[in-house]
Amino acid sequence: MKGKSFIEPKFRGIVEGRITQFREVMEPQPTFPYESKDGNFHDACKGNREDDAINPRYKVGETLYLKEKVYLISWIPEQHICMQYPGGQIRYYGGNQKQLLPEHFIRAEHARYFIEITGIRCDRLNDISDGDCEKEGIVPYWEDGWVCGWHNKIDIITYETRRQAYAALIDSINGKGTWERNPYVWVYEFKLLKNK
Repeated sequence: MKGKSFIEPKFRGIVEGRITQFREVMEPQPTFPYESKDGNFHDACKGNREDDAINPRYKVGETLYLKEKVYLISWIPEQHICMQYPGGQIRYYGGNQKQLLPEHFIRAEHARYFIEITGIRCDRLNDISDGDCEKEGIVPYWEDGWVCGWHNKIDIITYETRRQAYAALIDSINGKGTWERNPYVWVYEFKLLKNK
């Protein structure tokens, strides 16, 4: 099973049910894409052959576990591992635990949260709608019963529009200038699954 890591504010929004969409920059970037009958995007500069398809990393119906940072309390190779999750919950796993967790991120067998991909499309980053900004975690800033701006939960700035808040968010995740470059992205819709 594939895993997906998110920055902490996005992770929290997902497990709370507020975030239901994420974008990933398409690699490689197409120079002149068009959608074929099979739903893939092909690069016209490479001859438009089927083997030129740029495919998304995930597929509709695929289940991903959310990579969550944990703290090791104790670990005895091939005997047990005891971990503390954010929020204080402690879990003990007996049996053959051969590997220490890389950078203390959990593996699939220790995951608490899972998402299922429900839709995929290709888009330009700057084409994000206000509704999609909210699905990505942009929230209103309320003052005296009125929406006075928008927050991205990454910085303390109140932005005038949802898109401005999202532009700052995506630049903080993918590097400064990402919004300005306006790359092609895979847009993934998903639903949170009940804990397994």
